[in-house]
Amino acid sequence: MPLTHLATRIFDTANTFRTHFAPADFNETANTLGLPLYAKQEPRKFGRGTDLHTQQNPLPICLRPEVLVKGTKA
Repeated sequence: MPLTHLATRIFDTANTFRTHFAPADFNETANTLGLPLYAKQEPRKFGRGTDLHTQQNPLPICLRPEVLVKGTKA
Protein backbone atom coordinates (compact mmCIF):
# COMPACT_ATOMS: atom_id res chain seq x y z
CA MET A 1 0.00 0.00 0.00
CA PRO A 2 1.76 3.23 -1.11
CA LEU A 3 1.72 6.17 1.24
CA THR A 4 0.05 9.02 -0.64
CA HIS A 5 -0.63 11.25 2.35
CA LEU A 6 0.47 11.59 5.94
CA ALA A 7 -1.44 9.17 8.13
CA THR A 8 -1.22 8.14 11.75
CA ARG A 9 -1.90 4.67 13.07
CA ILE A 10 -2.30 3.99 16.75
CA PHE A 11 -2.12 0.47 18.12
CA ASP A 12 -1.32 -1.25 21.37
CA THR A 13 2.47 -1.65 21.44
CA ALA A 14 2.39 -3.58 24.73
CA ASN A 15 0.79 -6.55 22.97
CA THR A 16 2.52 -6.02 19.62
CA PHE A 17 6.20 -6.16 20.57
CA ARG A 18 8.07 -8.23 23.14
CA THR A 19 11.72 -7.83 24.03
CA HIS A 20 13.92 -10.74 25.00
CA PHE A 21 17.59 -10.45 25.92
CA ALA A 22 20.52 -12.46 24.59
CA PRO A 23 23.46 -13.40 26.83
CA ALA A 24 26.60 -11.29 26.89
CA ASP A 25 29.65 -12.33 24.92
CA PHE A 26 31.60 -13.45 28.00
CA ASN A 27 32.82 -17.02 28.55
CA GLU A 28 30.80 -17.36 31.75
CA THR A 29 27.51 -16.42 30.04
CA ALA A 30 27.69 -19.01 27.24
CA ASN A 31 24.60 -21.24 27.10
CA THR A 32 22.72 -19.18 29.71
CA LEU A 33 19.50 -17.15 29.60
CA GLY A 34 20.04 -13.51 28.75
CA LEU A 35 19.74 -10.71 31.30
CA PRO A 36 18.70 -7.09 30.63
CA LEU A 37 22.16 -5.74 31.53
CA TYR A 38 25.67 -7.06 32.00
CA ALA A 39 28.54 -5.20 33.66
CA LYS A 40 32.11 -6.21 34.44
CA GLN A 41 34.95 -4.26 35.98
CA GLU A 42 38.69 -4.71 35.84
CA PRO A 43 41.38 -2.79 37.74
CA ARG A 44 43.83 -0.71 35.70
CA LYS A 45 47.59 -1.04 35.90
CA PHE A 46 49.32 0.51 38.86
CA GLY A 47 46.03 1.13 40.70
CA ARG A 48 45.10 4.03 38.41
CA GLY A 49 41.39 3.30 38.25
CA THR A 50 38.92 0.76 37.00
CA ASP A 51 37.76 -0.11 33.51
CA LEU A 52 34.05 -0.75 33.31
CA HIS A 53 32.41 -2.68 30.48
CA THR A 54 28.64 -2.84 30.09
CA GLN A 55 26.49 -4.37 27.40
CA GLN A 56 22.88 -5.05 26.62
CA ASN A 57 21.60 -7.36 23.87
CA PRO A 58 17.88 -6.71 23.35
CA LEU A 59 16.02 -8.77 20.75
CA PRO A 60 12.71 -7.06 19.90
CA ILE A 61 10.15 -9.44 18.41
CA CYS A 62 6.94 -8.38 16.68
CA LEU A 63 4.06 -10.61 17.76
CA ARG A 64 1.65 -9.07 15.24
CA PRO A 65 3.55 -8.72 11.94
CA GLU A 66 0.33 -7.86 10.08
CA VAL A 67 0.36 -4.38 11.68
CA LEU A 68 3.78 -3.51 10.26
CA VAL A 69 3.66 -1.08 7.35
CA LYS A 70 6.49 -0.34 4.95
CA GLY A 71 6.95 3.37 4.38
CA THR A 72 8.56 5.03 1.39
CA LYS A 73 9.76 8.55 0.79
CA ALA A 74 8.81 10.34 -2.40
